[in-house]
Amino acid sequence: MADPSSNEPGARFPEAARPRASGAATRRPAATATRVTASPVVVHHARYAGDPIMQEFFRRTRGSATESRRARVVMPMGVSSSFRFYEPYPIVMERGRGCHLWDVDGNRYIDYNLAQGTMVVGYAHPEISRAVKGAVATGSMFALPSRDDRTIAELLCKRFPVDQVRLTNTGSESVMYSVRLARAFTKRTRILRFEGAYHGTYDAVLGGFRSRPDKAGPADDPQPDYAAAGLIPGALEGALVAGYNDIDTVRRRFREHGREIAAVLVEPVILNYGLCLPEPGFIEELRRLCDEHDALLIFDEVKTGIKLAWGGACEFLGIRPDLVCLAKSIGGGLPMGAFGGRQEVMDLIVRDEVLHTGTYCGNRASLAAGIATLGRVMTRGVYRRLNSLSRRLRKGYEEVVRRHRLDAHVTQLGPFGTLWLGRRPVKNYRDFLHYSEDRWMRFYFGMANNGVLPAPPGQDDVWTMSVAHDEKAIDATIRAFDKVAPLLR
Repeated sequence: MADPSSNEPGARFPEAARPRASGAATRRPAATATRVTASPVVVHHARYAGDPIMQEFFRRTRGSATESRRARVVMPMGVSSSFRFYEPYPIVMERGRGCHLWDVDGNRYIDYNLAQGTMVVGYAHPEISRAVKGAVATGSMFALPSRDDRTIAELLCKRFPVDQVRLTNTGSESVMYSVRLARAFTKRTRILRFEGAYHGTYDAVLGGFRSRPDKAGPADDPQPDYAAAGLIPGALEGALVAGYNDIDTVRRRFREHGREIAAVLVEPVILNYGLCLPEPGFIEELRRLCDEHDALLIFDEVKTGIKLAWGGACEFLGIRPDLVCLAKSIGGGLPMGAFGGRQEVMDLIVRDEVLHTGTYCGNRASLAAGIATLGRVMTRGVYRRLNSLSRRLRKGYEEVVRRHRLDAHVTQLGPFGTLWLGRRPVKNYRDFLHYSEDRWMRFYFGMANNGVLPAPPGQDDVWTMSVAHDEKAIDATIRAFDKVAPLLR
């Protein structure tokens, strides 16, 4: 049996790599006034009075508090994406290099957020910086073809089991076009996706993300709830929801709606509510059921992509989906996405039955960064080191958990991992909802006070290892956790 952190194709998940416990409510931004005049530090002092972790955070991040207050005047919540906001205020960054970020107060952090995993190449990688500067100097975009379009398409087709690809700018776009292709190819309308997974901001795939337990139905019959307004009326009518790692709910949906299901959309390894691993045989059975019912299998590899393995989850699991959605890490820090698949499916674009357009698709700056990333930085030899560093972090966390008798456990796969502050295993979204967001945020702020950003802020995300991390950074992270752990009991 292969070591799951080795990234060998077809590797499986032994018990040692599985969650032994876990869960947590999805982060929901607090409402903010149109105009904010009081400092967030003042607003939240009463709530955090007597908490040494938060008092230290306030002391260290006065500049972030000020910047956040000023930004809230002209931007909703003071951020450019709602996922970047958290209470009492987010840390405001100024620069990054390697595996480090510096905030506006001059604090340095070892970063495992990496822009939701986008910066697996590390910050300001010289190879990518040179490539982007060269592209900008000769015209950052043409909205016309260049040789670089073909080059990056060839690189992606070598890594992933697809015949052709088209470029986009974001993961949301990649999913949107894949769903349209699946519906057009099968001449069906319904998309089966999994409860709690996030597939971008496209209306048709939001049902089931951030579901409210009182609205989502029983676990064996989950419904496509979405706790937000503004969707097109009827947008969720085409959505069907099943439980991740619950193949019986998938079979039920096919029994009920088999002739209507255009595709199964799945994040093959869940990275959107912590690290949640597929149980043996689960993804393989999805492939079989799609074949049996003439539906397409779509892998959303926006997060796994070129981070989990050289050829993504497709290579790691040894499964060929009909369509693959990509973004984030393939652009080396610049906006780039892609979707690709079987020739007969992609031919719908050739015949102009499915329209794919975009002025910024394949802009030369992003292409240059992507070519450098895929062709020169994220080579096959990189993955063994990423996995080794990630295992080192997992083992260090586990040792601290044992030494302090902390109610916690760790899940790790390849360059990804989650410290779960609890013992409950997480096999699906409903398990995840048992976890306390507040407890995890105390861990986050405690680590930040010690110069580490352990993951994006919230129990629903994972650490990611970059090519810029090293043993020194890992050991410093473990020492920081050793200081914070006694405060988490």
